[in-house]
Amino acid sequence: MMQRRRVAQSEAPTPGRDGVEGPRHRLGRSDARTFRRLFAYVAPYKRRMLIATISLLMVSLMSLVFPWIIRSLVDSVFVHHDERALNVITLSLFLVFAVQAGFNYTQNYLIAWIGERIVANLRNDLYARLQALSMAFYSERRTGELMSRVTNDVNAVQNTVSGNLLSLLQQLVTLIGGVAIILYLDWRLALLLLVVAPLIAFSAAFFGRWLSRIARTVQEGLGEATTVLEETLANVRVVQAFTREGFERGRFGSLVETVFTLTLQRIRVRAGFTALITFLTFGAITIVLWYGGHEVLQGRLSPGGLISFLFYIFLIAGPLGTLTNLYGQAQEAMGAAGRIFEVLDTTPDIRDRSGAQVLPPLRDNLTFQDVRFGYLPERDVLRGVSFQIQAGQMVALVGPSGAGKTTVAALIPRFYEPKQGLITIDGQDIGMATLSSLREQIAVVPQEPVLFGISILYMASGVLWRLQWIFRRKRNPPPPPAYKEASQTS
Repeated sequence: MMQRRRVAQSEAPTPGRDGVEGPRHRLGRSDARTFRRLFAYVAPYKRRMLIATISLLMVSLMSLVFPWIIRSLVDSVFVHHDERALNVITLSLFLVFAVQAGFNYTQNYLIAWIGERIVANLRNDLYARLQALSMAFYSERRTGELMSRVTNDVNAVQNTVSGNLLSLLQQLVTLIGGVAIILYLDWRLALLLLVVAPLIAFSAAFFGRWLSRIARTVQEGLGEATTVLEETLANVRVVQAFTREGFERGRFGSLVETVFTLTLQRIRVRAGFTALITFLTFGAITIVLWYGGHEVLQGRLSPGGLISFLFYIFLIAGPLGTLTNLYGQAQEAMGAAGRIFEVLDTTPDIRDRSGAQVLPPLRDNLTFQDVRFGYLPERDVLRGVSFQIQAGQMVALVGPSGAGKTTVAALIPRFYEPKQGLITIDGQDIGMATLSSLREQIAVVPQEPVLFGISILYMASGVLWRLQWIFRRKRNPPPPPAYKEASQTS
């Protein structure tokens, strides 16, 4: 058994040192295009998105109404001592808050639903693509690194796609509406406040690019740690047999510490970014308070106007801080999104060719004609192999390690394509047969059993369903009902 395992390892190519695909394939797309690809997943849920957008706009508009009501409260009630106006204004505030709460619930629920649905679809698409890729793809990559893309990378973009999906629009509406109102209240104070805007924009651009670089490094580090975890748990018998527990603990711990160090660097950058934005915002508020006080003393601005102006400044400061944080989070998600789309954009090396036909059941023979194959371009494992196996004949391949026994078996179900020569079943080139019709006629018995986490009842229903369709001579049966139900509930 151990000898057979070494045969398979000697014939397969060796992954790179970092467990990734050698020269990294970069998408070459801008961040804007990556965002468009992410938000293209929103299209099937346009109705829910429309309702969420309307609710969001109502929440933002009602937030802008509150300081204006406070302005009337101060000027009409506390300055002119109008008790009737006090009752009307407080009742109006209560109604505004009640309606706003309803819209707020609708917006939060729908945005969360859409975001989680998009993330689920993204995970399904990524998994489906991984299932369709050929053995050559997996020979050049480590399993843990691919698992990291399905888990860690998708989690990294989850907040950007779900929690921040419409938050950007909400903050922009509040920001634009607040700026328009403070310009109406006192354009001098407004211009004084807007001086700080270019500084905030420059800081966002600078820190955003920095965070994007760190975030991608963190995701790659998580992929390395996940790879070590998957390898050692899957081969725990080998680790314990060679008493390498201490070595593997050290290797995994070193990677975890590296990720910890990089994460702390990201935290420091984000904390510095937030501190700078907070300082600029409250510094501007302090200057406005000083200048606005002089405006009130000189009679050019009412006390209620100054108070409402300060409320609007805080309303504007919130979106400014949120927008800068959203920008930073978006930059962090770009590295993870790029890694996800690298997989989604990978074309399977082995797929149905144009004009492929359903392969009928084997009747006569399986033939290899002058077949050449190598995992690496400069080295052939098989050189001009030719043989014929008759239907019903039992054949054993015998030879030393690395002779190509496992490779011959892998070429029959088209896990790999030969460089030269032809493989036929009953005279039909298997390269012109559909993959499903070819592989469903082949049974693979691994040396070590593999148990999947599904119940016997589930497996039995799937087998019976497939047999039913095979007896009806349909080569591509749909998924069994149990699978459909599991997919819907997930």
